[in-house]
Amino acid sequence: MKQNMAPWDRGVRLIIAAILLFLLFANYASGVSAWACGIIGFIFLATGLMGWCPLYALFKFSTIRNQQEKG
Repeated sequence: MKQNMAPWDRGVRLIIAAILLFLLFANYASGVSAWACGIIGFIFLATGLMGWCPLYALFKFSTIRNQQEKG
C-alpha cells in the first residue's frame, strides 16, 4: 500500500480518533452515538496510523503534494 495521506491529514485523523474514542470509553456517548464514535474512531485511528485511506485509493485521491516526485 502506497501512502496517500499527508502528515497533516494523518494528524487531524488521529486527533479526531482520540476525541471520539474518549467519548466512547468515558461513557459520554450511548446507544447509536456510542457505536458511531467507536466505529468512526477506530477507522480514523487505523487510517491515521497507516497513512493510507481506502476511500482515497478508490477515488484516486491523495493529500500528499508532488506524489510523482516521491516515487
